[in-house]
Amino acid sequence: MIHRILNFRTPGEVCKTPVKSLEKQIGDLIRRSYIEGHHSITLSLITLPLKQDEQVYWESTAIKMKQRTSAGAYFWEKDEDGVLVVTNQRIIFRSPSANLWIRNLPKIISIAIQYLAHLPVLAIWFDGLQKPIGFCIGDHEITFTISPRKFTFTFSEHDLRELLETRCKTRF
Repeated sequence: MIHRILNFRTPGEVCKTPVKSLEKQIGDLIRRSYIEGHHSITLSLITLPLKQDEQVYWESTAIKMKQRTSAGAYFWEKDEDGVLVVTNQRIIFRSPSANLWIRNLPKIISIAIQYLAHLPVLAIWFDGLQKPIGFCIGDHEITFTISPRKFTFTFSEHDLRELLETRCKTRF
């Protein structure tokens, strides 16, 4: 694999790929690897009681949204601010009032990106709930170091959707 990335045909051949191109390819591999759930992170914004075998894959500020209906039209309404955490087993939202909202990943039925004006809302439908729960997420930034180079990525709600699809092992 590494020979293909570096464009080596034989072990002794000189690399003809410019350094910037290599850094982009390595960055793309790191990003893909993270979204597919191969790297866990340490909680930095809040503390949570995690299960012994639970690994954290996402932590960001978020606004939890409620879906409402008026005259047959659906719209999103802010519920509360807090921190959204995704582990290999659960989605957890903690508000400043210390309320915990927890759902197991296998309960996810569907995921979509919807919009409130120009603001993206990650809408998640869960088994047992009539309406989806929405999240407007803040920046989720991760820095990976492959000595001596640092790669910093900012992940979006689209990346979170893909991470959840990977963790649920299904495409919505």
